[in-house]
Formats: sequence, structure tokens, C-alpha cells
Amino acid sequence: MRRIILTLVMLAAGLCTAMAGDNETLRARKVLDMTANKLKSMKGLSVHFTIAQYSGKKQQGNSTGRIDIQDTRFHVTMPDMLSWFDGKSQWSMVPGDTEVNLTAPTPEEQQAMNPYAFLSLYKSGYTFQIDHTKLADGTQGWKILMKAQSATQKISRMQVEIDRNYIPVRVTMQQGKSQLVRIDVDKLEGNRTFPADHFTFPRKQYPNVEIIDLR
Repeated sequence: MRRIILTLVMLAAGLCTAMAGDNETLRARKVLDMTANKLKSMKGLSVHFTIAQYSGKKQQGNSTGRIDIQDTRFHVTMPDMLSWFDGKSQWSMVPGDTEVNLTAPTPEEQQAMNPYAFLSLYKSGYTFQIDHTKLADGTQGWKILMKAQSATQKISRMQVEIDRNYIPVRVTMQQGKSQLVRIDVDKLEGNRTFPADHFTFPRKQYPNVEIIDLR
């Protein structure tokens, strides 16, 4: 009888743990869904950001920039890099260089450029932990930790900080065991309108730049 009771207790404990994990996943997905809907409702976005790179705890460098976003398309302007993505192809170049690389990035590679690309990643392949707490900018909101379920995924961990208005204020990504990229959102402007060619390489502006097709 004792053995039966012990088995039932263990099964109940396991069930409670599973239900708690399911509830946490549902809470995290609800916040992320609300965030995705909020950003979509703002249509075109201009996001001013600060990006920092780390190897372990040692900062390797940092920079500021701006990204204009329309649906899945984006255009990034930084002091040491320019990039255009039309939803399929991406052009990247160093200002003043004579070459621009043309690639077809994966969703994980897009994440390295677009601080809001996590909105296309969270629906599959990750487990979740969520806390309602104080954020990096001093406001209250949610910290959502996403852990990759497969070792083959390039982004093994990602932490997203979302304020009470469902606006992401910080995204931290981990690649491998020690490489970290942290993106802080300094300013967000919504309801922007961009011409279609804003997200493709402006050949007329750079007539002497060679396109290196790496697709």
C-alpha cells in the first residue's frame, strides 16, 4: 500500500511540474503574441538602438544604429555597416568599400541584424521561462528567456525584455557557449511609410560597387 501511495504522489508531483511548465509557456507565448500584434499595428517602424558584443563577460565592442522595418523587410544603418533586406535577399556592405555581399539569410542570421526578428522565431523550437520584473530601462515588464530545444540552432539562448506597453526594450542573444550580442532599444518611431526600394541595394547610389552574390 505504501508503495502504491508513494507512486501516486510521485505521479502527481510530476503532473504538477508539467502543468507549471505548460502554464509558463502559455504566459510567455501570450506576451510575445501581444507584442507581435502591437508592433504589427504600428506598421512601419524606425528603431534606434545600441548593440554590444561580448565574449563571456568581456565586451568586445559596441555601436549605435538605426533599423527601419516594414513587415519582414529591413534597412540597417550603422557607422561600420549598411544592410538592406527585401524579405528574401540581403545586401551588406562596409561604408566606403567597393563590394557588397548578397546573401539569403536564415531566420537566425536575420536575428543578428534585426532586434525584432525574434517575433518570427518564438513559435517553435524554444522552451520558455517568464518573469514579471524590473527591466534594464528601469520600467516594469516581462523578461522572457528562450532556450533552444536543438543543439543545431545557432541561437542557443535568447532573453527578451518587454515593457508593459508590449514594446521590446532589450534583446540578448547567445551563440555557442560564450558569444553574446545585446541590443538595447533607445527610441522607437511607429507608423512610418517607406518606399519599396528602401529595402533593396540602391545601385544608382553606388554605381562602382561590385555585387558579390553568395546565395
